[in-house]
Amino acid sequence: MILKPTDPIPPTIGGKARSLMQFAALGIPTAPFVVVPDTWFEASFGGQLLDGEGAPQFGGLQLPEALLAEIRASFDAKTRYFAVRSSYRDEDSDQFSFAGQFKTRLFVPATELAQAILDVWASCASNHVRTYQREHGLQPVHYLSVIVQVMLEPAVSGVAFSMNPLTGHRKQQVVNAVYGVGEGLVSGDLPADQFIVADGKVEAHLATKEHAFVFDETAGKGLVKQAIAPAKQNLPCLTEAQALEVALRVEQLRRHFTKHQDVEFTFCGSQLYILQSRPVTTLRRLPDTHGQYIVWDNSNIVESYPGLTSPLTFSYIIQLYEKAYRQFVELMGVPLREIEANAEHFANMLGLLNGRVYYNLRSWYQMISMLPGYSFNARFMEQMMGVKERFDLEPTDRRSKFRDSLRIGNMVVSILRNLFTLEAQKRDFVRQFEEMQASIRTIDPESVSPDQIVRLYKRQEALLLKIWKAPLVNDFFAMIYFGLLKKRMTDLFGEGTNIHNDLLIGGNTIITTKPAELISAIVNKIYAADELIKLFKNPDKYYVLNRIYNSNNGEASSGLRPDEASRVLYSAASPPNKELLLEPYLAEIKRDMEAYIDQFGDRMVGELKLETKTYRQHPELFIDVLQSYILNDRKPHSFDFRTGPEVCLAAEKAVWEKLRGKPIARMVLRHILRRARQLVSGRENLRLYRTRAFGDARAAFCKLGEIFFSEGLLQHPDDIFWLTKDEVFDYIKGTSVNFNLWDLAALRSAQYADFQRETAQAERIKTHGIVYQGNSFQPSQSIAEQPDALKGIGCCKGVVRGKVKIVQKPEDAFNMDGDILVTTTTDPGWVTIFPSISGILVERGSLLSHAAIVSREMGIPCIVGINGLTAKLKPGDYVEMDGEKGIVNILG
Repeated sequence: MILKPTDPIPPTIGGKARSLMQFAALGIPTAPFVVVPDTWFEASFGGQLLDGEGAPQFGGLQLPEALLAEIRASFDAKTRYFAVRSSYRDEDSDQFSFAGQFKTRLFVPATELAQAILDVWASCASNHVRTYQREHGLQPVHYLSVIVQVMLEPAVSGVAFSMNPLTGHRKQQVVNAVYGVGEGLVSGDLPADQFIVADGKVEAHLATKEHAFVFDETAGKGLVKQAIAPAKQNLPCLTEAQALEVALRVEQLRRHFTKHQDVEFTFCGSQLYILQSRPVTTLRRLPDTHGQYIVWDNSNIVESYPGLTSPLTFSYIIQLYEKAYRQFVELMGVPLREIEANAEHFANMLGLLNGRVYYNLRSWYQMISMLPGYSFNARFMEQMMGVKERFDLEPTDRRSKFRDSLRIGNMVVSILRNLFTLEAQKRDFVRQFEEMQASIRTIDPESVSPDQIVRLYKRQEALLLKIWKAPLVNDFFAMIYFGLLKKRMTDLFGEGTNIHNDLLIGGNTIITTKPAELISAIVNKIYAADELIKLFKNPDKYYVLNRIYNSNNGEASSGLRPDEASRVLYSAASPPNKELLLEPYLAEIKRDMEAYIDQFGDRMVGELKLETKTYRQHPELFIDVLQSYILNDRKPHSFDFRTGPEVCLAAEKAVWEKLRGKPIARMVLRHILRRARQLVSGRENLRLYRTRAFGDARAAFCKLGEIFFSEGLLQHPDDIFWLTKDEVFDYIKGTSVNFNLWDLAALRSAQYADFQRETAQAERIKTHGIVYQGNSFQPSQSIAEQPDALKGIGCCKGVVRGKVKIVQKPEDAFNMDGDILVTTTTDPGWVTIFPSISGILVERGSLLSHAAIVSREMGIPCIVGINGLTAKLKPGDYVEMDGEKGIVNILG
């Protein structure tokens, strides 16, 4: 009927009992115990357990004498007291601790053992357990195992963790201890000593320990709070050797269970006993502060990838960045062996944090460090990328100045060669790109199979990378010369000057402005003809496009390729063509639209996201742009490029005045200025070719989406964007490990729906260890500590501002409505009100009290151990609390 330490371990006895039964094999010292398994309770009382409404009922149940006799026979006859504890199927799992939710009976005499076992078993049906299960999405199960263990009478008790539960440091063990029984520690009634153990060294943080909980067997008082002798109050309750012994046992358990452990222990004299071990349940909320530190920044790249970016786009661009920048540093003369040694950094130049693209600054700085002159190149890169806060590599990540100087000779030759041949490189690039794209656009998309699309894509990618060195080299020198120009202007005019930007204005050499000019010209043509205005006033964009597309001008349409869905809409919405006088105007608008779409059909917001719908694919979107003027009776701004040179000349005049009488300085600055103008303009113009290349990739993947949809592999053609590039290609090639793309796309779609509902992410994010584990991507929140602020122990991070409600009993906590709970102490019964509060402030407690543990699991900001809390706060006070720093500011 009962289980002994050496018996086989059943699968359902719960984590606590399972751990105890493994201690014997590990040589872990623990108090003698037996387990009454859940299966025995289910078999013995299952038929009597639930009433007509499914609620548990325990009245009148008794344990058979045979069971009690077997339990007594398992222990020494001299045993005076027992500890009776729960072991639940879901309790002490990786995610749910059920901390304090079930009853524990201590110092139980043999005569009361039967009732204690029933009390502990019956606690699985308490209201607070039901609430805990409901809040965590668990099904109520009314069976648990019960552990009966010899009750030790400890001198010191405590709880230890195999990692730091507050900071997340995975290489520290944290030992908390009090005199006497550990009940005062877990309830938060007693302050505890804390010992942080790392690399065999102990860092002690001692508390003033005025009391201890001990068992008083006189008059049946049970546990009582007993005063500690003044001489011992400020002494450590554990020696350094004892703290190290506990840490070693905790680490042994972590290695055995292969998970970080939360361990209860006790010392009887000098003998250590481990009472129980369970997984730490808050790991998913704690980053590993001992792990690699990375800073992510999207202050610049968000322009190219605004909002959420699909898995397909990210998988496409991260490989392009890797291949392109490997090629770039090779062009700059970096040895191949060094490039290979840094392969990890090239493969991780970008990150996708909850669906948003970020630069991995560690990888970018590492790449820059491969080039000579890291110190100033890094600063120039920060300016070009819009990085607002400097991030430098650790000294061990950079080569020494001596090693740097040895490499400079060969690399300077490569850099100068690229600088002097750059204009020729750019001309060759444009020619080769136009030839490549012309050959691609001669292919009929309806005639190619999926495997042919993959081959065509890979051929195009190889050609692009082969010819793409000109834009990369231009970007590098634009960064250098713009940085030099800004630095020189700062030297001349002081910090905060903007004159370096004025010097780059004028000339009308940047193609980025051309789309706006062409759109303005088309809109002005529409305003020149009343019939066109009338047509574009029609809010049905498909009707408008149909009139233009089907105008009788006798010319074939080369630029407009509306998709099949649009064609259906055009024919359905098209009225008889009667306005013959409108035809010449329509023909001219059509030619202008085709010319625009042929040149700029892929240029729009989010143009580098494959999921973006472009004018080339959906020309009706271009009608939207034109109608945004006509429907609102708004005319486009005129583009007067004459003001640019005037601003530039004024800036030049101010600069040359500063350099009067300094011919060499003027000559050097003229060179820097000429190069900066040339390179910055070239940078913008070459970006159009990147946009066009992405347009070709978009067309290929959209075609694959149509094919997958027609084959029943996807619910919609656009579901292709929920897959990665390799997942798509592997499915075609027969190397995929995902065999159900339909469900995979649905899963990703649901994940992105969650990302979309989140509040805005920070533009700069700092992570430690596993990036997706425990790190917050939200803007960091903190509060400044006011002079009269209350302070305690931060248990669960988060900043909350709100009204406090002071409650001494959970049954009085009605109508919380998101208020901040203020109380003296908590026990497991308080969990029923946690879902209705926004924060928790507790006068007593420690990192191990029930409020601290459960708040961390539920993600509710919490501070405990706030001296004078209930005396200083009044009902209805408005406060702000920082659950990480442990600060409470009273706002009024």
